[in-house]
Amino acid sequence: MPDYLRTDLGWNGTLAGAAVAAGALANGAVLLGHGLWERRSARRTARVPRPPSGAGAGAGLLMLVAAGAVTVFAVAEPLWARLPMPAGPMALSAVMMTVAQTACGRILPAGRRVPVLGLVVGVASLDGVLSLVLLGRVLDAAPTAVAGYERAWLLTAALPAVSGTCAAVFLRPERDARRPGVAADTAPAPGVHVV
Repeated sequence: MPDYLRTDLGWNGTLAGAAVAAGALANGAVLLGHGLWERRSARRTARVPRPPSGAGAGAGLLMLVAAGAVTVFAVAEPLWARLPMPAGPMALSAVMMTVAQTACGRILPAGRRVPVLGLVVGVASLDGVLSLVLLGRVLDAAPTAVAGYERAWLLTAALPAVSGTCAAVFLRPERDARRPGVAADTAPAPGVHVV
């Protein structure tokens, strides 16, 4: 992001740094706000919280909004249309990691939670390595740096678009949580609740 803002959009270091910082602060605000909202929701219910009906569609919609925001950031003209994306809709995707972990914890039998949660975190941790290799190749194969960055952003947008569509079509945590012996075997920790 900083290199893209400086080399392709011509921003100075101060402006690029401020844009990156605004995006990071927005991600933090989304995670903190979601955590506080979920804690409040969990305190209001005396029973073990269950995923609500349509939770898969809601997660999918969130990812599709993030994919649209990344696409706007990649190609929108004029430039002012791109500015709110990192500190706005793109930040909404930050909450998906915590939602995924909580949902897995609620719908899996106790004996399967640790390996599945480990797999979720492991796959998510690969992005720091794979994105550098893949996006580096995309940039190197493009005729210009500007075209390379545009392709890289569009590829980045395709990932949440595909995953959001799959979540909306196939993910049904409310159905899985009702299976015998899945979610009723242990109560969640205080404040744990799935949207």
